[in-house]
Amino acid sequence: MAGAGQASEPGRNTADQMADQAPGSLGPLTAVSPDGYINAVAVAAYRASLQAGRPLSERKLAGQFGKTSRRWARNRMAEARQNLVSGPRSWQ
Repeated sequence: MAGAGQASEPGRNTADQMADQAPGSLGPLTAVSPDGYINAVAVAAYRASLQAGRPLSERKLAGQFGKTSRRWARNRMAEARQNLVSGPRSWQ
């Protein structure tokens, strides 16, 4: 959900960089909106930080994507953990 005070341009640059660094690691994208893309890349970024043994904080994750909401970051973190537990989905 887009709201006042949410800048998308810094997130888009970071999202594009993350997509270039980890091709194919995003899993299936279910949303085609720019926010859906940013959310998916944020989930991948948090998942990568977990795998590196240095999990991002809520504030750092939100800041990397031009967000100010810690709730937004918490939701991405929960998505990343859920995807780790359930594994990647196969769309056939």
